[in-house]
Amino acid sequence: MAENTRMKELAAEVNRLKDLPETMNKMVEALNLQDKEMKKLMELLATREKDHATRFETLESNLDSLLRLGVTQNTASSHPPFQVRNVKLDFPRFDGADVLQWIFKAEQFFGYYHTPDDQRLTIAAIHLDKEVVPWFQMQMRDNAFPTWIAFTRALELEYGPSPYECIRSSLFKLTQENSVQNYYVKFTNLANRVQGVTAEALLDCFVGGLKPDIRRDVLAQNPTTLLRCVSLAKLYEEKYISKPKPYHNTSSRNTPATNPNLSQSLKTTSLPPLLPSPTNTTPIKKMTSAEMQLRREKGLCFTCDDKFTPSHRCPNRQYLLLQLEEEEVLPAQESAPSELPLESPILLEPHLSYNALKGASGLGTMRFNGLINGVQVQVLLDSGSSNNFLQPRIAHCLKLPVEPIPEIKVLVGNGHALHAEGLVNNLEVKIQGNSLILPVYLLPVSGADLVLGASWLSTLGPHIADYSKLTIKFLSNNQFITLYGDYTQLPSQAHCHHLKRFHQTQAIAELYSLHFSFNTVSTDQPLDLPTNIAPDLAILLHTYKQVFSIPSGLPPYRLHNHSIPLIKGAQPVKVKPYRYPHSQKEQIEKMVKDMLDDGIISPSNSPFSSPIILVKKKDGT
Repeated sequence: MAENTRMKELAAEVNRLKDLPETMNKMVEALNLQDKEMKKLMELLATREKDHATRFETLESNLDSLLRLGVTQNTASSHPPFQVRNVKLDFPRFDGADVLQWIFKAEQFFGYYHTPDDQRLTIAAIHLDKEVVPWFQMQMRDNAFPTWIAFTRALELEYGPSPYECIRSSLFKLTQENSVQNYYVKFTNLANRVQGVTAEALLDCFVGGLKPDIRRDVLAQNPTTLLRCVSLAKLYEEKYISKPKPYHNTSSRNTPATNPNLSQSLKTTSLPPLLPSPTNTTPIKKMTSAEMQLRREKGLCFTCDDKFTPSHRCPNRQYLLLQLEEEEVLPAQESAPSELPLESPILLEPHLSYNALKGASGLGTMRFNGLINGVQVQVLLDSGSSNNFLQPRIAHCLKLPVEPIPEIKVLVGNGHALHAEGLVNNLEVKIQGNSLILPVYLLPVSGADLVLGASWLSTLGPHIADYSKLTIKFLSNNQFITLYGDYTQLPSQAHCHHLKRFHQTQAIAELYSLHFSFNTVSTDQPLDLPTNIAPDLAILLHTYKQVFSIPSGLPPYRLHNHSIPLIKGAQPVKVKPYRYPHSQKEQIEKMVKDMLDDGIISPSNSPFSSPIILVKKKDGT
């Protein structure tokens, strides 16, 4: 049984294997059929893709034509379609000016007409003028322009701005000189050539170059765009350019007013007067002093023959018009405000005592030895001086930072006035190991190198000063500081090298030469005095006969010449000459001639002169 079953299974397996090739052949045929169908499908898809591409190209061309004709479709049907290509453009000519603009216009022209590169040089050469033509001919001999780009580069190097010019620096340094429009044109020309600068940076650069008045107003509006900033600047410029209307005086009752702004037609047109014109008043009669005195004695009015009383109303009274001409107010020039220290404000009348000027020791003064940048200086504490003062030579030798200040006159104890030369702010001075920081003014004083005045004492607050013991005690940085003054020392002998050093550092204020004077026997003749004069008076007149003698010639030279200091830019005062009677005129001319002959006065053409005043004597002469 088992064997028969096994044989049947083997027979069935053999039959299945026999049928397998046929099955495989059928599967291969089926696959071939599918492959053919796929190829047909791919060909069909390719054909359809080509059809779609053709359709898309047709649609794109149609859309392009529709877009080109879109402008004409929106207009009225009566207007013909606008043809861009029909516009005729003229090629710009070049004579050496504005090369960058010419290159830009030429490239726009070539781009519009699609001009080939080999024809551009020919067209450009035809449109060259003046000195550019020989330059182009010389360059073409060496075939220096193979392309249009090479030609434009050569033009920029020859006629353009220098390659070493920093356009960005010129843009940042540009400032407004005249109008805002001209400033904006220059700014645009430079900004067009700068690359890599943001719009915010250009806006800040434009605002920074405006005039101070316009810049302040524009900044207050906080513009965000350059166009708005330019519009605001032009608007504020009109505000500052506009001038106030001129002042016209009102007409008086007796004087008809004339308007200078009337046109010529109004001047020539004559209209009948609405009211009768007033009659001309009698001229004002000027009275002499004798007539006025005579009327006072008689009690008469000055303008009529009636008696004058407090309630008198003169029938001949006249109205006078006082007309004041307004002076033109010049605009004040802006000056940079000078920063002055808060602890030392400028007094209205700065002054310096005579002790500080000459170095004399008096009440309210102390002397110390101090150090400025390691250099020993003489310090004088003087409560009679208003501010702190430093020798200018010390500041120059130590190269201290000097700030300019407005013109300040310092009244000195001898009656003169000195001018401060500058301000040294926050000067550090060491006195007896203590550091002081104070502002000082440069003033050529001879008493000391540094003068501490009342302005420094006011910053100490409560302090104790004992000028008899030459000590001063004050509180600084939560600790008490005591300064001890130096007692007056006898002057020491100076050697030649000391004098040379004083001369080089300009430390010599005054120099005196002492010599012996021997009394000599006077050989002058005694004065011719009356016999009845008192002996004491005769001795006095003889002793000081030089004082009582009639002067001849100008006064001798003095160490201190008296002068009247004038304000800077002062002009002579316009004063009419005094009128004198003929008798006094003859006396004045006689006195002037005598003084000229004696040498007491000398001729002068100076406009600053003093008037002549004659005082009558008791006898009437």
